[in-house]
Amino acid sequence: MEYFFWGSSITGNQMTLSNKIDKAYGQDRLLSLDFVKGVGIILVAWGHADMKLDPIFFERNLKLINEIIYSFHIPLFFIVSGALMTRSFGSAGFDGNVYLKKITSTVLFPFLSLCIIFGIVNVLMPQSFYATPSIKEMLMATLFMQSHIQFMPSPPLWFLFTLFLSALITYLLVMKLKMDKYSLLMVSVLLALAHPYWYHVEIMGLRRFLQNYEFFVVGYILSSQIMNKNIKVTNYLLILLVVCWLLPVVFKGVYNVFLHFITGVAGSLFIIFLSNRMNHSREHFLYKYFYKCGEFSMLIFVFHMPVYVIAKKIVYALRLSSSYSGLFIMIVSGVIIPLIIGRIIGYNEILYKLIFWRNPKRSLVVES
Repeated sequence: MEYFFWGSSITGNQMTLSNKIDKAYGQDRLLSLDFVKGVGIILVAWGHADMKLDPIFFERNLKLINEIIYSFHIPLFFIVSGALMTRSFGSAGFDGNVYLKKITSTVLFPFLSLCIIFGIVNVLMPQSFYATPSIKEMLMATLFMQSHIQFMPSPPLWFLFTLFLSALITYLLVMKLKMDKYSLLMVSVLLALAHPYWYHVEIMGLRRFLQNYEFFVVGYILSSQIMNKNIKVTNYLLILLVVCWLLPVVFKGVYNVFLHFITGVAGSLFIIFLSNRMNHSREHFLYKYFYKCGEFSMLIFVFHMPVYVIAKKIVYALRLSSSYSGLFIMIVSGVIIPLIIGRIIGYNEILYKLIFWRNPKRSLVVES
């Protein structure tokens, strides 16, 4: 089961080690994590949409919400990815070569193919439509400076390279150097503490890796708890997580290293554990919508920023840039249109595989 950032898909009738582990944890739990990713990807779309509105309106009405979103939405994806991508570590039959091939084909290769595709689009797009990096800048960002979002062919693509790097480093430290979980956590925290001193170092994605690796490690350490849908989550625990998550954001901001760790972990675990309490709501249309967004989160992740280029022009043309209506239009377009784009591309299996290095899911191409 290929269940990393963008959802799950079983290829053919093969029962790999990951398939067996997924079966052991239960498909319901993986569906629940799709719901979590659905919440996360919608917040990613929100966090990128509100900053494109009128700056004064943003400062007065949306800045605090934006800070709350940024306090945990990226850590949430690293924690969930860390739990899912390392869940087979130490299991009987674990094959390191298979693992390395998998993270390369499902994370690194899509990063490279998407950089190429968006690079071509940027070259062909008139500069009068929107400012794009030069060919040299895009090549430098794709091959050597993966943390430099201003040079990246599409800014969100930094996440894929950082995710690949996190999965690779964790494998080397845990499976090759036999580092235990808590030593690994200590290393990741020390790397995070080094982040302010390496803030301007973009080479090989170092800056983003130092900033986010600790969350991937938390996902690895808490993999059993995150994958276990039967874990008991009390109201007191949820309240404690909310307090640890929101108070530092409201009173201090999220850019201190320790506060960023606290808010990122607490906010992410709140969303993950809250999903455990919502099993009874799975037939509700909102739950199904969030689940579907999580299942196809890769499409929203890849295409929402290009969609915003056009959506922003429409919102400003309609004079809605200083209104919640404009925000609603931006968010909805950033979530819905990428799914439509993915559906269209999914009809051409070769093109879809060229972009994402996987077959399109059946539910993306035909009605389920």
